[in-house]
Parts: sequence; C-alpha cells; structure tokens
Amino acid sequence: MELDSVLSKQKQNIIFANNGTGKSFLSRAFRSIKLAEQIDEKDLHNSLNSQESILRTGSFEFGYADQLLLKLELRSNQTVAITRDPDTIFHVFSSDFVDEELRTRGYTIDDEIDHEIIVGTENSDLMDLQATFAETQIQKTALWAAVSTLFANAKNQLKDNFAIRANLNNYKALSPEQLLQLPPRSTDAKTLLDLKEDFDTLASAPEDIAAPATKSEISHEIDVADLHTTLSTTYPDQETFSKIKDDFRENSDFFLTGISHSDGESCYFCKQNFGTNAKNLFHLYEAYLEDKTIVTQKKLTEFVKSLQKIINELTEASVQNSNSTIKYGEAAKYFSDFEDLSIDSLNEPVSLAVKAIESYIATIEQKKVELTKPIEDLDFGEFEKKLETLNETIRRNNNRFSLLENAIKNRSRERSNIQRNACVEVLYAVFEQTKDQINLYLSQSQLEINQKAEIEQLKLTSGDKVKAKLKVADTFSRLIYTMFGPKYTFDKDNFILKIGEEEMTRGGAGTFSDGEKSIIAFCYYIAQMHLIVETKDDYPKIFMVIDDPMTSLSNNYIFSVTNLLKNMRIKDGDIVLSPSSDPRPKKLILTHNDYFFNIISGSNVVKKSGHFELSEEGDNHVIRNQSDFLSPHSSHLKVVYLVASGRKPPDFQTGNSIRSVIEGIWRFCRNDKPNLTEFLTLASDEHDVSVSSSLINQLSHAVSFSDIGFVESDIIQACVDAINIVDCFASGQTSVLEEMYEAS
Repeated sequence: MELDSVLSKQKQNIIFANNGTGKSFLSRAFRSIKLAEQIDEKDLHNSLNSQESILRTGSFEFGYADQLLLKLELRSNQTVAITRDPDTIFHVFSSDFVDEELRTRGYTIDDEIDHEIIVGTENSDLMDLQATFAETQIQKTALWAAVSTLFANAKNQLKDNFAIRANLNNYKALSPEQLLQLPPRSTDAKTLLDLKEDFDTLASAPEDIAAPATKSEISHEIDVADLHTTLSTTYPDQETFSKIKDDFRENSDFFLTGISHSDGESCYFCKQNFGTNAKNLFHLYEAYLEDKTIVTQKKLTEFVKSLQKIINELTEASVQNSNSTIKYGEAAKYFSDFEDLSIDSLNEPVSLAVKAIESYIATIEQKKVELTKPIEDLDFGEFEKKLETLNETIRRNNNRFSLLENAIKNRSRERSNIQRNACVEVLYAVFEQTKDQINLYLSQSQLEINQKAEIEQLKLTSGDKVKAKLKVADTFSRLIYTMFGPKYTFDKDNFILKIGEEEMTRGGAGTFSDGEKSIIAFCYYIAQMHLIVETKDDYPKIFMVIDDPMTSLSNNYIFSVTNLLKNMRIKDGDIVLSPSSDPRPKKLILTHNDYFFNIISGSNVVKKSGHFELSEEGDNHVIRNQSDFLSPHSSHLKVVYLVASGRKPPDFQTGNSIRSVIEGIWRFCRNDKPNLTEFLTLASDEHDVSVSSSLINQLSHAVSFSDIGFVESDIIQACVDAINIVDCFASGQTSVLEEMYEAS
C-alpha cells in the first residue's frame, strides 16, 4: 500500500473511505503511540503490518504544514520506531478503543482513576464558598433538628390520645421526611380534634348496643281483576225480596248463621217449630241467600276485609319504623360515619296508601248498596304506586339498619380506621406548626445543592492539582444527558450508569441497544480526554482521530453525534459544549458512512476544503478533495458503472457500492417509501427493474464462511440493474459518467 496525499490546512478534516481501502490502518497507526505503552514491540509491529507484506517493513508519516506530528518505522527485525511531536497528543476512537475500554468490561465504567491534572492556580472564591457551604449545612441541620423534635413529640402524643400500639404499620411509617412531600390535604378530611372526638365516642359505646331489625316489605293478595269485574257487573233487583232486604242488610250475620244451620222446620236459635207463615218466610230468606245478589255482596264484603287488613299492616309498619328510628339513633351516635345517615319516616307514604285504600273501601260499600249500577273508575294501580314508594323507603331504611349492624359487629375495625386517619392527619397538623421552618429548610437544601455544584466546578479549575476522575465524571455525565436526556444517567459518586435513577439489573451489556452502546462509547471517549493531559495547558494539544462512531446508529443519533462534534470546544482547561468562538479541538474523522459524511458537510462541522475521499487505484491509494461534490455516492456510482459497462471487474467492494447507490437513489428520490424493500418493489412494479435484495444484503454485510458466494456474472448483472434504477429515477447522473468515459 502506498499513500502520499495532502489534507487541508484546516484543523478539522474528514475522509470518506470504502471498506478495505486502509481507513482502519490509519486509525491504528495513530493509536500505536498508546499501544506502544501496553504491548511489546513485536505485537505492535504485527498489528500494523499486513499479512500480504513480504519485507515486513514500512513507514507512516503525518504532519501539519512543515511540522512532523507522527512518524512510524516498521523494521525488518519486527521493531517499531515512533517519532512524535511533543506538543501533539493523539486521542483515537475506534473499535479497538470500544473493545478495550467498554465492551470487554460489559459497558461498566472504570472507576480506578488516580490521574491528576496540574492546574497551578489558587482560588479565594473556592475557600469562601466552602466556608459559606459549611454554614449552610449547620443552619440546615439545626432547622431539621427543630422540626424533628416537634414531630417526635406530636407522634408520642398521637400514640397516647388514640391508644395506638407501636406495631401499627401506619404509625411505624411516620417520619419527619414525609413533611417534605405532603400531597394536598383532602377537603373533606377530619382534623385531629374531630378524629379524637370520634375515637372517644366510639370507645364509650356500650357492649350490648344493637341495630334495629329489618322490616318486611308490605304486599297484598287482592285479586284486582276479580274486583274490577265484580264492580263493573250489574245485578237486577227483585221485588220478591224487597220486604226482607232491609232486615237482612242490617242483620246479615244473624240471618246467614240461622239459615245455614236450620233444618227448615224449626228455629236454630230458639228451637221452636215453624208455623206456616214462619216457614214461608224462612224459605224466602233461603232463596234470597242463594241469589247472585247475595253472593256478590258477600264477595264485596271479603274485599273490604282484605283492604282493612292492609290498612292495619300499614299502620303497624309506621309504628314499628318510629320505634326503630329511636333505636337506630341511640346506636348510631357512637359511629361517626352515621352522623348524616338518618332513617326516613314512613308516616307520609303510609298515610297516602291508607287514603287510597279507604277510597276503595268507600267505592265497594257503594256497590253493595247499588248492585244495579256498574262502577268502572276504580284505579287500583294508584295504590300500587304508593305501595312501591313505601317499600322503597323500607328497603332504604333496612340497608341503613344493616350497615349499622355491620359497624357494630366490626367496631374494632372502625377504631383502627380512626387511628390510621389520625396517623395521616398528624402530618398536616405538624406541617402547619412548622411550615416556616420547613420552607426555610427546603430553601437551604437547594442552596446547599447549588453551592456544592459550584464548589465541584471550582475544584475542576482551582488548586495545584485536580482529580482527573472528577473531570471525567463531570464531562461524561453532561454528555450522557445531552445524548439521552433523563433516559440514562451517570452516577458520579458511584461511577455507574443508570436507567433514570434506577440501577441496571441486567448490566449495561444486557440493557443498551447496539446503537446506544456506540453513543456511550463515544461519550466516554471524549470524557477520557482528561486522562491524556498532564496540565491544563495540554488541552489545546489534543488531536482527535475518530474512526466511524456511527455503528448501528439511527438517523436521530447521527444528527446528535454531528451536533456534539460541532459544538465541542476547549475552554479554560476543560471540554465544553457551546456554539461559541472558543477553539475546537483538532480532528481527523474517518468514515465509510456516506450519510454521516453528508450530514457533517451540511452542518459545517468540517469546512468544504477538509472533505476528502480515500480510494484505491491499483497498487496505490489516493486521497482526493471532495469539496465540489460532497456525497461519496459519486464514488460508489463510478464503481458500479465501470463494472456494469465491462470496464472494471467486480471485487469484494462492489456489493457495498451497489447497495450504497440504490439506497442513495431511494433516500433522495423516493423517501416516501419507508424502507429499501418497498423501494425495490416499486422499481420492479412500475419500471420492471429488479435487484435481488438477498444478493445486495449478503454482498454488503458479513456472512459465514459456509455461505455460498455469488458468481461474478451475478454481481455484474446486479450492477447493470442498479444502473437501470439510477436511469429510471435520476438519469442525469449516469449521463455524466457516459460522456466522461466515452470521451476517454
């Protein structure tokens, strides 16, 4: 491999390179300075020398203007001579860095850091702030002690006032820390005084108190249909019976008894024999009783008796309910939940029901006198509505009787509920007494946090020396928050990554996605810059060499990394993220990700003059400036075109170029399609052009040794198909290539 090229004079450059063109060798060459401190010369020599090398010798030089920054000489005796500029500190990010620092450690952060950075400055502000911080802590401690003492007294008084056992969970859980995060008090909550009154009232309840018994609902057995039929039927009057009707009506029971028990020859009562006239009169009464008129009157009389029975039941129910109300009040007064739960009176619904029945009785009596007239307007449904209203009241009262009975049976539970409510209410009572101290304590706590953070920041830039571990933790913590927000955090005290504020039960390796691992590794790489400097004046000497940080990253993370590179600055011996005029660290970015290359160029992270492409031309490698055409798409398209037109045989890079070209056309011409597969389906359906997705996948990604490779003709055909897709969606791109190569 031979490479002799010049980059821009800018302090930031980016090189795009396809796989296999030497990009990884470049990053490994820069990393050799650190490797030389960790492995022996022979292993270092072998890591830099390719397997195809015959002489096992070589050299690498990298400089800026006329200044040599790094020189490597690989000698035939498997030794390596390294010459480096003492004012340049190379810091390399690559897969080797990720393996060594994170992957082999399961993505746990090494906290064994003893390195110190010489600052050489004293800061009187730091000493003043430390003194103020100590005073803040003293005031905060005194405030909390006062609140805690008052709380302890209130808790002991609570135990005595409510006869609470010390093992009650709600009581055991009481702590002054609860005062700091009290939720809003419920508007209907009882005060401690109210709860104490309820507790004492319950305690004074006699052991033999009882709830009233429930009352059965009122029902009737009136055959309403039969009653309506009887009232509406007319019965003709018979003159034959006119002279006995009045006597019979006034003494109906007497006549009914005498006639039903007489033998027709003598009187049932006096036992005397009937004379002729008496016997004729007897037979007249007997015929009268057998007449339908008399039967109907008997039926109407039975209806009246049934209705009167209902009136008696209603009256009795009203009296019983009045007695139950008194008994209920005597028992309910001991239970606070029943203060507003009274018993409804039955007087009014009973009175309404009785009035309805009495009107029915009057109607029936009228019918008994005037059997020849029909009665059609008796509405018995009105009574049944009133009866249902009455029964609803009975059911409602019965429910309250049952609730009271249950409360009496479980009075110990009621006692515990009052105690638990008191354990809650005591917090609000204490808070009201101490809210001024608590608010002052909270403000002092926030002041303490702010002062502590300010002290930590001053420690990073003050004193003879500062702990590099503190600076690594501070920078890494800020970078993790910048990239992930609150999703992941870095605990600076314990030096561990967390999910939010929770520790990872599966560890980092089992928790983070592959893309997240790449982001975390890159953040840690930047934070480790504090470990490669000896003094604060060394920060401007850092030269960052970044070999593809884009592994497994989605577009949003690619933008985040780009923004990070754009805003990273060196300021006052520290690393900051700020779009300021402070100098950026020197960078050489190496990538095979064309999307990342385009984002870098479009975001002006690296100026146009610093955009380059590394390519292989025979035995030589060339770095060309790409300021005019930023996208590596042109290089991939050139490769595919040359193979498709027979001007160049395919090689191991061709598959990657095929996929890059097709993905580029998809993203820039038909990004309405959510994935590459749907774009290929569109090309096949609408333009009759197809490319095997399995072919381009296997040609551009790693496969196992047992997988069957594709023959050369398959790869050439895939190039032809790819050019056809370009012609369908962006024909101007291939026409430029055709003109260029036809002219040559």
